[in-house]
Amino acid sequence: MHEAETQVALLGFRRVDDAAGVSVARALRAGWRGRLVLAALGYDAFMGGAWIPGLVDRFHLLAGDPASDELLVERILEFHAERPFDALIPCDHTEVPVIAAHSERLAMAGIRTLVARQDRIAAIARPRMVAFLQELEVATPQSLFVPDRGDVAACAAQLGFPLWVKGSVDGALKAHSVEQARDAAEKLDGFAQRGVLLQRVADGETFDVAMVVGRDGRATGLVATRRLAVNDDGKVVCAAVVDDPQIEKLARRVLEALEWRGPLQLELARHAGRDRLHVCDVRAGLPGWSMLSHWSECNLPVRLLDSVLDNGESATGMARTGRICVRAVEEAAIPLESLMQLERRRHSDGIEGADNSSVNAHTDANRGLSGLRVAITGTSTFDVINAGIGVARALRLAPEVSRIYGLSYGTFDSGIYDPELFDASFQLPVGGSPSAILDRLLAIHEEHPFDVVIPCLDGELPQFIAIRDKLEAAGVSTLLPDKRAFERRAKLRLFNGSVARNWDSFELPESIIAGSESELLKAVRSIGFPVAIKGPLAHCMRADNLGEAKAAWRRLTAFGTTKVIVQPFIAGQFFAVASVTDRDHRALASMTVKKLATCQRGSTWSAIRVTNRALEADVGRLLSELGWVGPAEAEFIRDRMRDRYYLIEVNPRFTAWIYFSACLGVNHPRIAALAAAGKRPTLSDDGAADLVFVRASHELAVKATSLAAISTKGYVHNGHM
Repeated sequence: MHEAETQVALLGFRRVDDAAGVSVARALRAGWRGRLVLAALGYDAFMGGAWIPGLVDRFHLLAGDPASDELLVERILEFHAERPFDALIPCDHTEVPVIAAHSERLAMAGIRTLVARQDRIAAIARPRMVAFLQELEVATPQSLFVPDRGDVAACAAQLGFPLWVKGSVDGALKAHSVEQARDAAEKLDGFAQRGVLLQRVADGETFDVAMVVGRDGRATGLVATRRLAVNDDGKVVCAAVVDDPQIEKLARRVLEALEWRGPLQLELARHAGRDRLHVCDVRAGLPGWSMLSHWSECNLPVRLLDSVLDNGESATGMARTGRICVRAVEEAAIPLESLMQLERRRHSDGIEGADNSSVNAHTDANRGLSGLRVAITGTSTFDVINAGIGVARALRLAPEVSRIYGLSYGTFDSGIYDPELFDASFQLPVGGSPSAILDRLLAIHEEHPFDVVIPCLDGELPQFIAIRDKLEAAGVSTLLPDKRAFERRAKLRLFNGSVARNWDSFELPESIIAGSESELLKAVRSIGFPVAIKGPLAHCMRADNLGEAKAAWRRLTAFGTTKVIVQPFIAGQFFAVASVTDRDHRALASMTVKKLATCQRGSTWSAIRVTNRALEADVGRLLSELGWVGPAEAEFIRDRMRDRYYLIEVNPRFTAWIYFSACLGVNHPRIAALAAAGKRPTLSDDGAADLVFVRASHELAVKATSLAAISTKGYVHNGHM
């Protein structure tokens, strides 16, 4: 039993939560026996998901470039001198080499760590990993490290598709063509990493193994998982703990060859029809699914901390099998003052966990009362975070809503398994026609009646618009635009000159639509460089010359694009206005945010509300001109030079950060649900601007029976029916 207070510093929190820090902190909180004080060390004030209330006790801001090893270590020593900690755990594998290089210096200052030797870490770096594994006579998928980005196309064509394009240090993107491989290499081959590793995608089962090795070379914990779902960014979406003697044998063989100490991860593949395992990747550090190790009764962060502190208390052995997790998200609103304090003073106290007893009591009480029953689509976090997650979270705070049902399109839509979001979830036909979706909705409605349906995905809105009248006839209300309004706000229509360019508070950028490479080159010559070249649905690329413009055309057409929009490239801060309009096209509610942190795909991970009534009024006028009904989000860039807002797109649905509106007392999903049901919502808007929206990835435990139910029966109940 750990009776004394244990001070632990976790290194590796970044602006967007892609590292393992949040999961490691959650696992330590869940499994450590005794009083624990966690300090998060990060490179900017946002620190990814570390701000989720109740997760860490204090924050320290690491100044400067994280690639500057000396500066990083000096700052760690400064923090330790001010507020000592007993142990340091690097949660981002990119920082493990730095800690290894300075482990003796840290130890002399009283900071305990446990990492492998520098030469051992270098042996598994991606530029050298394949050679190390071949020397060990361990099989690997066809792989080729390409130091020069200009050689990627030829090398990718030689290997064949699909393949993974992996950064020399971090990151992975899946490519299905030469152009996609080029595009992935350009994104990954950036500052602090040169070259990419090309690797054929395994055609069988894939696994992850995470281990902790003590100072004596003994493995104190080993957890093997089978990847049930992986997205195109290489992130594990769903995983299950397995017991496989062949995996354990191979993992221990690699450990022995490396003479490893500390945490290590392996990515393995077993090709279909073959029994032999291949090693796809080797990484130092703890996994981003560390909470799954806790649920499997082999808590790897706890076992690592025991080894760091030489407690000698951790058990050994494999994890309990059968535990499953899906990748989900948490969201919260935190005081702006806490962020500002961290930026000013380089340290700040953590945010205490919220007392949700009253909210939970209110929610549980609502579930037993008559009230609005709302069904919501957009429940996935597979590739991007769908808006239905935030809509459901906001509706949980609406006193008029009694039940919330999720409508999913995939088995691995993480939101459907979260009982805090949905009382039950039902599967819709993937790629279904309007009639197929209608039949399924009516079948669900017959068994589990609902009053309102809120579609939250761009691609499904035409189907819901087509069946709106029949849903209304069956007693299911909607708040949707007509087909004409939906098409008018699409990018190709919005920027083709049919909508006025100049508004009082914003304007539409000069735009030319091109349907061929020659038309594109004519457009960029007319506009001048730099330009932004956009697809009609997604993707935006900057071009500074004709060569880059041609490359952008090739890349976009590789994604199936036939027309592109060419606009002047505008540098500046991103803003968004979220609105809900009634059936008379009048804005019921609006709010503006400034985006503080976004992920690579453009999803908002942190934002703050700003007051801009003029911008909101003009967005309301635009939506009225379009004939809009329901939720929408207008996205803007505020030009640095002209201090002018430029509209870049209008999303025809709730934005994924819409839970923030409920935190500010202007609950947009509540307003929309009531308006859909024909009720005039009471509105209160205190204009609060002292809160910051934050988001974090986390693991959600799932029962195997729940996965089976949604895939075979088409529904899952979360215990509240």
